[in-house]
Amino acid sequence: MSYRDGQIISISVENLFQDYFGFKPQQFDFGKLPVLNQKSKKGVPLYDIDQFGETYFMPVTLKYTPDDGTGGAVQTLKLSYPSVEVDCRKNMVITELTKRGSVKELISNSDFRFRIRGFIIGANNQWPEDELQALEQLYEQQQSMVIQSAITDIFLMTKVRGGNDKVVIENLHFPAGRGDIRVRAYEMELVSDENFSLEEI
Repeated sequence: MSYRDGQIISISVENLFQDYFGFKPQQFDFGKLPVLNQKSKKGVPLYDIDQFGETYFMPVTLKYTPDDGTGGAVQTLKLSYPSVEVDCRKNMVITELTKRGSVKELISNSDFRFRIRGFIIGANNQWPEDELQALEQLYEQQQSMVIQSAITDIFLMTKVRGGNDKVVIENLHFPAGRGDIRVRAYEMELVSDENFSLEEI
């Protein structure tokens, strides 16, 4: 970060990731600026513009209808500076052999798990209270919600899943930081939600 007269004048998102999460996103020089209207094969934008007018890669948006019983309009929240990690696992029964190795019996594919880490940065050197409140309200929803991102769509928007792009927020965490009033890191873990119906026997 750069300061002038006690005010933050610039923030390095790459350095924030290093300070808070222990890694720095890899930077590439593609020789030209990204095309802002470029989309994935599933029609999801690959780039967006942040609140400071800077381009960033792989935006993530969550959509939900408030479960307050009012039947309100769909709410949309675009996550700030998201970095998405995907975890894919299989459910299987493993039987150890007497000599060496094991026999694996595949039962099913487990739910997909997504870990999203990012930063909320307040405008005009202010505490981002409204943005934090919006994230907390998102977490409080007792329902599944739609996630839109080029990376999550690869795993969720498939024929096997019936094009279901819904997830459930499992936990929300705000790591301790360096005491900067303008920046707050967040971590969110989500799990894919399946459509199913009960049948009478």
